[in-house]
Amino acid sequence: MPWSIVLLAAAGLLVVTPTGVAEEPCLEFETHVSPGDLTEVTVTDESWLILYTRFDRVYRFTLSAVPETVYEIWSIDYGGWKMADECPVKDELFASGMVSGPETIVHWTDPSPGSDALKIRLPANSGPATITIELEELMAPPEDDVLIVPAVAHTVGARGELFQSDLVVFNRMDFEVTIEMVFVTGGGPKQRVEIVIGGHGMVAFEDVVASVFGLDDAVGALRFDGLVGTRSLGVVSRTYALTDAGTYGQFVPALPFEDAATLGYRGAVRMLPHLAKTDQTRSNVGFVEVLGLEADLDIRMVDETGNVLATADLTVPPLAHRQINDVFDFLGLDGSANAALRVELTSHGRIFTYASVVDNRTSDPIFVPGLITDWTGPFLGPSPDQSSFLMVPAAASARGAFGTRWRTDLRVVPSDDDIGELEVTFVPNNGSTPSLGTFDFIGPGPLAIDDVVSRLDASGAGHLRLRSPTFGTFLATSRTYSVDSEGSYGQFIPAEWLYYYLDHGYVLGLKCNADYRSNAGLVNPHDYAIEVELRLVSAAGEILGRRVQVLAPY
Repeated sequence: MPWSIVLLAAAGLLVVTPTGVAEEPCLEFETHVSPGDLTEVTVTDESWLILYTRFDRVYRFTLSAVPETVYEIWSIDYGGWKMADECPVKDELFASGMVSGPETIVHWTDPSPGSDALKIRLPANSGPATITIELEELMAPPEDDVLIVPAVAHTVGARGELFQSDLVVFNRMDFEVTIEMVFVTGGGPKQRVEIVIGGHGMVAFEDVVASVFGLDDAVGALRFDGLVGTRSLGVVSRTYALTDAGTYGQFVPALPFEDAATLGYRGAVRMLPHLAKTDQTRSNVGFVEVLGLEADLDIRMVDETGNVLATADLTVPPLAHRQINDVFDFLGLDGSANAALRVELTSHGRIFTYASVVDNRTSDPIFVPGLITDWTGPFLGPSPDQSSFLMVPAAASARGAFGTRWRTDLRVVPSDDDIGELEVTFVPNNGSTPSLGTFDFIGPGPLAIDDVVSRLDASGAGHLRLRSPTFGTFLATSRTYSVDSEGSYGQFIPAEWLYYYLDHGYVLGLKCNADYRSNAGLVNPHDYAIEVELRLVSAAGEILGRRVQVLAPY
């Protein structure tokens, strides 16, 4: 990771500061304090001390000074060290306080690549004083890449049904890799196993919590350490209920460590739409801390108008998993057919957030990942979840095999209060004319558009394109499901940034036997036709079939 520079502004540094620097808007000198250093300086008036920090880490500043010493912490962004009347400096005060005793401790996360400043000043006319400054790196991200599966289980559900998790791990590299798989519970990491996978090899674990970790009643998360890159390993999981009528489950993806909520560039706020509590539906929420520091959370349930229905403060222990079953009951709410949970991290841990929304009649769940609402960092990896243009790659109002009847429910959460309306276009797979409709937001809460394809006076299978005419940003999720007299059975389908697409990729966990069938979908986002080569590969790496598919524009 690149080093960045932190500036410590103190009330003068008589020993280390050139005369007159306080009058200059930019700096030409450096006094270095690295993590682990203890520095003592005598101060009289304002000037700067440079602290070396590293991007995306948590630091602790220990300050010893006379009581009532006032300090300010500034974040500064500038174009380099210059001595000039003007230079491109942008700073922002994000914390301040007073030394009430001989020592105070400030925790701080370097939020983005670049330079940052910590400025300390003394009360007016206080005279010379001595300040002791100690810089300690409190916590750093793992050196190797890490993937997190936020929810796995082997446990009995609310209706007495057994929930278990299956896992598929694929080595995308052409050489053997050794990784560590860790089962994380409410008490932190519980058990670790080592997995060796050959080049382009694939391994599958049925009921992974019981078969690999030997646990009979447990809910938690999986952590994969030792990766040579998050793209080097493909991991998918399915957590499902075993019933007399078959299995009903949810796809749970593996998420890269850097996507966790943080006070840094990935943002501290996550949104969980699609929550409901009715006679037919219940909603559970879960959290996984992945850095190693306690995570304090502010959670707020909001309705479609944006009204806050309930709030609560939560704490997740370091490197631990916590799940709250029936989050409406936890918050003292009777229920709602359409709500969203806003989760804000207020401390220096790192957290993944998810919801599991379950049909009470069939025990069929969908996994809803926490959506990023305030992603502000460099354009690395996946695009932000919010945009003015999003696409739902699969939607339907159609009959399927074995008498099923499929439909799609859509949830959209505006990021802007005055976004106005939403344009929704259904693009059929058969090339027929798309159907367009507009829907008004009731407020800043989640907009529910149930059976959206039928609402557009359309039918069949295809994909959805979502657009804000005012270029306001929004988040969106969907569920496509079949419903009958016994209840509903379906899948969560996320909305993607319209221009975030692949030139190659993998779909793992396909099955074809007496119990399962597998469908695959492709969407061309371009205004020209493209060719896609599909290869079906066995777990041993053998190519079982190959096909070239031509996709028309859009």
